[in-house]
Amino acid sequence: MSNELYDALTVLVVGMLTVFTILLLVVWCGQLIIRVVNALHRPVVEGAADSSTTSSGSFDANNIDKKQVAAIVAAVQQVTQGKGQLVAIEKLED
Repeated sequence: MSNELYDALTVLVVGMLTVFTILLLVVWCGQLIIRVVNALHRPVVEGAADSSTTSSGSFDANNIDKKQVAAIVAAVQQVTQGKGQLVAIEKLED
């Protein structure tokens, strides 16, 4: 193998390893930032102190039927695979 081909392959390998290392560091930093933000974030529940929620945590605002609330809660649990949290239920005006 000629010297020029050996140098070209060396530069190729070093470049590929450098790119892989930098991308790996970007992924790790991203995961670290996500974990730190998730650990420090405290969800703000709007209207938790007003009369729109009962003490049992069910949403009776706008006369929502308990069966509808159960269906909405079940849908949120299924879509988010148990990781989601229902904060408020609001009726949209037509």
